[in-house]
Amino acid sequence: MKRYSLPAIVLISLFILVLPAQMHARKKSGKKEDAVRVTLYLNGNHDGTGERKRVDGFLMSAMLNDPEYFEVSSSPDGERVRYISEDVDSLVIMDELAYVKRKCRPGGMLPGPVKTRWVRKVYVGHGIDVYSAYFITQSRVNNTVLIETSMNWYLSIADDVAIGVASVICDSPYYVGVPDVHRALVAHYFGKIYGYDEFAERIRGGEFAGLDDAVYAWENEYSALPVSRREGKLKADQIGVQALVASESASRTVGWKRMRHEAVFPK
Repeated sequence: MKRYSLPAIVLISLFILVLPAQMHARKKSGKKEDAVRVTLYLNGNHDGTGERKRVDGFLMSAMLNDPEYFEVSSSPDGERVRYISEDVDSLVIMDELAYVKRKCRPGGMLPGPVKTRWVRKVYVGHGIDVYSAYFITQSRVNNTVLIETSMNWYLSIADDVAIGVASVICDSPYYVGVPDVHRALVAHYFGKIYGYDEFAERIRGGEFAGLDDAVYAWENEYSALPVSRREGKLKADQIGVQALVASESASRTVGWKRMRHEAVFPK
């Protein structure tokens, strides 16, 4: 028979006493913890009229991993209506978190492909913008499944492709904290993709603690000047591309994917 230490017995006893109370409280409250207020801005493709429309309700689907659709209900436990991503231009969650489509790519020495992603507007500045996106990824190492939940941050100068510069492990897609400066990634962004050598050296030297500090400093010192891009680091279709992302997405042929106002039973 397995023997337990006194501290272990105390913890187990507390768990047995507290868990039923928590379950009873949740059941009594009747609240859906995963339902948040949302406003969708549709582009008119959803009903074939071409007229833009606003939809208010509760978001019942997950805002992560570039969602292919959004499920919205008029109440936290009501029937849900599904809208595909291509029919939604933008959305606002909890009246303050604004999400848009942007062209993004990973940062670092091996940039990877450009993808259209759903990202949150973190900061819209003069000549530079900051976005974030939440991802849950799964990998297997030595027969062990690893789950990683990360918030990634991207920078975009002059509406160029947004490039990854930071990643933080967190447990919520609505995390609003600011990451520290990843010196290697941020210095590579400003000094290798763009031609701000002196600024990149200041980043490597540790002048800026948070990513927001570096962004504000660049905005104050360089935003009024012509953009300095390194030759060959950005392709022509990665320069000044963000303004057309929503219209390009809306024009895709996705009739096979669209299920107009599909009613989905509550979970």
